Amino acid sequence: MECAAILAKADGRMAKKDYATASKLYSDALAKDPLSYPAAIGLARSRELGRNPKDALRAYMTAIELDSNAVQTALDAAALAGKLGRW
Repeated sequence: MECAAILAKADGRMAKKDYATASKLYSDALAKDPLSYPAAIGLARSRELGRNPKDALRAYMTAIELDSNAVQTALDAAALAGKLGRW
């Protein structure tokens, strides 16, 4: 499957609050296209909502590397880092 098809499935799982499956799918999509910001941010959000904050922070950092202009992503990553005590 191509990245876009995997992303569509991942988005569907997120909508159903199946964060574990969504995380796996976003990870698969990112593996197919390592430059996909939607896959990286989806992975970060699914991991954060799935209560996996350390992995979520790493995924946020990847998303920021892919799109340094995504201000909300940087703010979300900073808020999560603060919660984790990673100033």
